[in-house]
Amino acid sequence: MSVAFDDPAAWGYCPYCAFEVALDPDAGQMLAHERMDMGFIKRRCYGSLMPPAAQPGPEAEPVTYEEVIADAIRGDE
Repeated sequence: MSVAFDDPAAWGYCPYCAFEVALDPDAGQMLAHERMDMGFIKRRCYGSLMPPAAQPGPEAEPVTYEEVIADAIRGDE
């Protein structure tokens, strides 16, 4: 399956980056992507190959993997 660049089905929200990233339309998962860590080091994003999240709003802030783990331990959603 192929999608157009401006097709909303081709993009999904990554909560770790706080922006839209490309999706695999067949699997519904975000493609592997990198994010800047400390402003200059590129690291593979934790959201790579995961399903996209719902975008919380236009002024979204990225979450950290540590925050997600802490919330899961506390039972928050």
